[in-house]
This record gives sequence, structure tokens and C-alpha cells, in this order.
Amino acid sequence: MRRRPADTGDVQETVELKSDFKRAFGEEKTVLVGLAISSDRDDTGASVRAQLDGLRLE
Repeated sequence: MRRRPADTGDVQETVELKSDFKRAFGEEKTVLVGLAISSDRDDTGASVRAQLDGLRLE
């Protein structure tokens, strides 16, 4: 999970899924079976509008 202050504009992020998984769960996995991208706004009551493009899994 990434926490950021409320903002508008473009955000670019790179993550290492394999090493993040090992750090979180203590073991290596070789098959990605799902990927979730979400936004949470229920604590603020604000609305969220987002667009995702250029997603790459390598």
C-alpha cells in the first residue's frame, strides 16, 4: 500500500512485485494470479476520479 497526501495531477510509480511479495510473506512466488488497484476515500467523504494507462507488467 502506498500512502500519499491528497493531490491532483500525474503520478508515476515503479514497484518490484517479486521482492515486495517476499518481504511481505517471507517466501517467493513465481505466478501472478491477480493484481488490484484501488482508491480509498470513505474517511474524507470526497469523490475520486482516476484514470490508469500505460500499466506494464514485466
